[in-house]
Amino acid sequence: MDTYIILRCLLLGLTAILGDKLVQVNQHDDMKRALCDNMTHAVIGFLTWISVHCNLGKGAFSSGRVLAQCILCALISSAIDVDHFISARSFHLKDATKLSRRPFLHCSTLPLVLFISLLVLAHYLRNTNIEIFGWVLLAAFMSHHVRDAARRGFWLWPFGSTVPLGTGLYLIITVLFPFLLSFGIIHTNSRLLRSQYHSESVLII
Repeated sequence: MDTYIILRCLLLGLTAILGDKLVQVNQHDDMKRALCDNMTHAVIGFLTWISVHCNLGKGAFSSGRVLAQCILCALISSAIDVDHFISARSFHLKDATKLSRRPFLHCSTLPLVLFISLLVLAHYLRNTNIEIFGWVLLAAFMSHHVRDAARRGFWLWPFGSTVPLGTGLYLIITVLFPFLLSFGIIHTNSRLLRSQYHSESVLII
């Protein structure tokens, strides 16, 4: 196995472990716990997309575009938690973390529907940027949801929730998820792949 693949897997796994440890250490300080948790989501989102890019080959994008996509993935993965405040109808952290049920952006059905919709729209409009955004969105949401599913399972409306993944399975899925995304991109003959061989304009998304 390629050394860089092993290093990327280790980096993703260690980030998840360290992030969870920091959350646990700061469990009695709501602000620090929330910041550690949210930053861990962001870093895992960033690393997930850079791993997808590396799996597709170095020639897929210019370095600036890759960095912009990784930052976008991190920002989306972090921003998902804003739904806690929306559902709590409060800007107070204590209210946002004491919800009786999971808020709407934590429903895993939502990103799947959005992803499929964006791919269909991209195909209809022949727009590479929309398709790239769809893949980045899926990476951001699902890397976030996989981490949350370690304790609470996946919420798949209208079917209900799965059992919690547990730490071991959550770490395995986190590490393997970029490979699943790369497999999907390759085997759907994505415009994201084809854009590297043509002069088609590809923006940061």
